[in-house]
Amino acid sequence: MFKKVVFGLMGLLLAGLGAFATMAMRPVVKQNTAPTCTTYVRHITGDSDSGIGTYWATDTYSSTYKVCQTTPGTYAVTRTDDGTFTTFGGASPSGSGTVAAGETGTFHGTWTGIVVTGSVTATSTDLGSVDFQCNTSGVCANQSSSLAQIFGPGYNADFPETWVWTYNLCDQSWVNSADGNSGNIEGSPSCPKPVHQISTCFKAWTQLYGPYDQQVVHPDVAWRIYNSAKCGFGDGGWADLHMTNVLHQVKHARQHRTGDGH
Repeated sequence: MFKKVVFGLMGLLLAGLGAFATMAMRPVVKQNTAPTCTTYVRHITGDSDSGIGTYWATDTYSSTYKVCQTTPGTYAVTRTDDGTFTTFGGASPSGSGTVAAGETGTFHGTWTGIVVTGSVTATSTDLGSVDFQCNTSGVCANQSSSLAQIFGPGYNADFPETWVWTYNLCDQSWVNSADGNSGNIEGSPSCPKPVHQISTCFKAWTQLYGPYDQQVVHPDVAWRIYNSAKCGFGDGGWADLHMTNVLHQVKHARQHRTGDGH
């Protein structure tokens, strides 16, 4: 009886040690926890936009900061800007031409990989609105840091060369990037006419000349109407239908008068 009890206890002990050894041999699986992220937004007006050697436009945009804590006191930040620009008039952004004043287009920009050390002090994700009050020389009377609003004035930041801003106006684009610049916005870009202008041009044309298949238009008259009404190509399907033949006549009339030939 005593042997059975001893062997029984030894069996239980060995079984327990075996189970413990099996558990000890199993790898410890670490749980991957995603960083805690918060998005902050600030609305900005009156910000001068710099090109190559000049300031060429004023910007109005929303600036979004995605802030993710990676370790205690360290944050990965991504900045995204979306808004509009209006040209000052003068040098184009690439510095290789000129652009008319008052041309308005859109832009989108990102800056990834920003690393900030400090602590978040912002009490709201809405950072409000601000007018930087920048002039055509890039001097700003009311400019302030969005990151300082999020982290307070004592933060430290590392800004890698990972930014790119793309500007679009009609069929033109200007890319301002850490990897290099390309394109340009210059001249007085010919954007599609507003719907109300399309209607005005179409009405004026049909009242003057009737249905397109009955038109008998003197080239000089057509040229004057074309210039005064500013009804160019791209205004709508009717422009290709009505203006192509007219401009063809104008071209040949001019060549005939100047002796340029065909």
